[in-house]
Amino acid sequence: MPVEKSIPDASHKLDNIRHDAACAEKYALELRDFYMAHMDAPIRQENIKAAARLQTLINELYCAAYRTSDRLSALHNEEGQE
Repeated sequence: MPVEKSIPDASHKLDNIRHDAACAEKYALELRDFYMAHMDAPIRQENIKAAARLQTLINELYCAAYRTSDRLSALHNEEGQE
């Protein structure tokens, strides 16, 4: 007997993407906090430019994840109003 596979609708797919974006935001924030608490000072002592660049990259990653999550939430809210 063949097994029927359900194909997720667009709303379900959007929920999955929103979940992934929220996870990325959470992990990026955790990475930023961990870096500042444990890694910034030792790296800065060895190479101030490398420390500054790494801090910038981590912060930009967090900001991009936050914006993505925020935009997906706005899209979800717009979808619910239609």
